[in-house]
Amino acid sequence: MIYGYAIVIKKRDGWYDDAMEWYKIPKVRLFATEKDRDNAFNIEQKKDYCTEIAKFETKERQGGLTILKNRS
Repeated sequence: MIYGYAIVIKKRDGWYDDAMEWYKIPKVRLFATEKDRDNAFNIEQKKDYCTEIAKFETKERQGGLTILKNRS
């Protein structure tokens, strides 16, 4: 398995209800172990981002990806 996290920034174009929203991912980090990923994730959370950080891990089969909701 490969473990990692991604910094996700929500962007918005316009001010009204019909404004277009999209997500930008400026940073993705990958790790060989869950412990390394969690340590780096905790350090990243201490930085004052106005974004979300999403943890993820691959499945044992090729092509599978699980996104873990940030529980902070």
